[in-house]
Amino acid sequence: MGFKYSKWMDIVLESLSPVLVFTYNRLEQTKIVIEHLLNNKLSEHTILIVHSDYPKNKGHTESVKKVREYLKSLTGFKKIFYIFRDENLGVDNATIKTVSEVIDKHGKVIVLEDDIVTSEFFLEYMNNALNLYQKRSDVFGISAYNPPVFDNLSFSEDIYLNRRGTSWGWATWDDRWKEIDWDIRKYNNGDYDKKKFSLGGKDLPWVLYRAMEIEDSPYWDIRRDFNMFTLSKYFVFPKISLINNIGLDGSGEHCKKTQLFYNDISIVKKTPLLDLNVTYNEGLQKSFSNYYSPSFFSLGVRRFLKLTGLYKLIIKLKG
Repeated sequence: MGFKYSKWMDIVLESLSPVLVFTYNRLEQTKIVIEHLLNNKLSEHTILIVHSDYPKNKGHTESVKKVREYLKSLTGFKKIFYIFRDENLGVDNATIKTVSEVIDKHGKVIVLEDDIVTSEFFLEYMNNALNLYQKRSDVFGISAYNPPVFDNLSFSEDIYLNRRGTSWGWATWDDRWKEIDWDIRKYNNGDYDKKKFSLGGKDLPWVLYRAMEIEDSPYWDIRRDFNMFTLSKYFVFPKISLINNIGLDGSGEHCKKTQLFYNDISIVKKTPLLDLNVTYNEGLQKSFSNYYSPSFFSLGVRRFLKLTGLYKLIIKLKG
């Protein structure tokens, strides 16, 4: 089974990763996120770095100001650092720039957004995993999230390897982050192995196509995932999610209202056991991939629209 971590007391406190929290203008959600983070055993030993983007329009000025005032009142962490932008970067550019800044200084980082609520075991799990899997060059990062896809499946491990990353509670190291080619030159105008890339979800090629061909947007997470694919690396995922996204209520900048990805983190009763020698499981990957796969009809319609040249127009109108 390999070497396992289970007790938070065994962690060398000085080696704990900083936690970077991205915020914008959602005060109540931000408060809930911070309160749950403070419920973690390791919070008082953890460096917190809070990022606040500049308002993208005058209508957001007051709400961003209130969030910043709240952030400046925080206590309960080892140290707190503030990154308050004086220009609006947007989610994608802010993520790439800020993670790069933090990881250059600290060598690793745990990342949350202002709608990611954590289990009380979150910090213990993330730090254990960062310490253990740094030894494995084929592991790109750590996820605290898992969609509710394994309710009817049973497997003994608490974690598994996934060909897809996540942006909902994740962590990585500086050497992995610096491997990313943000221009993704291997995209090669769409000439790549789409079937293999789709192992992380059949939606991935379409999301990448939109980022590269339609909107010319950073879409930081799909670019990271494409780099993981070209480098043959994995994310470590927990069997039971240690986070829940409370931003799927329609209040977010990019996510629509849905209960599809809801997780009840109250069922998490312990820190997941980690196996250094965990191996890739094709069956689990298929179950995960199917959860993110558009229906056959949807794919057929998109293919037809692409061939007729209407896909780009519809995406632009929809966006």
